[in-house]
Amino acid sequence: MRTLLLISGLSLVTGRVLGEEPGSATVRQRLHAKIKESVALAAPAKPPADRKEFEDAAGSVVVMKPFVVSESKGDRQVELAMAREEQKVKAERFTAVKGGTIYKGNRMEIGSWWAPGAGWSFLKISW
Repeated sequence: MRTLLLISGLSLVTGRVLGEEPGSATVRQRLHAKIKESVALAAPAKPPADRKEFEDAAGSVVVMKPFVVSESKGDRQVELAMAREEQKVKAERFTAVKGGTIYKGNRMEIGSWWAPGAGWSFLKISW
């Protein structure tokens, strides 16, 4: 315990005797100073010598030819096919009253469908 007290006291005294070093600049401060030194001050913008040239440059208007933006036929066809498929899936959704598709695999569908001539069917298999 005494040794610990002695060591901490010595370190405190030596720190005061030697004096603290002045705080060194951080890396950010040094980098900022170097950048300021390397960048030359920008010269102020000079007004144009001839006022007429300035007005002509500022007053000129750019006129472009009109063009039409349209959707491609392929995009419309894909959107229509997706909408039809979504409507088909929505129409086939299973309900207890109307029937519909419960499961749809590669060659088999499970659900219930009503056909006036055949009645109810619960399994569709395609070969």
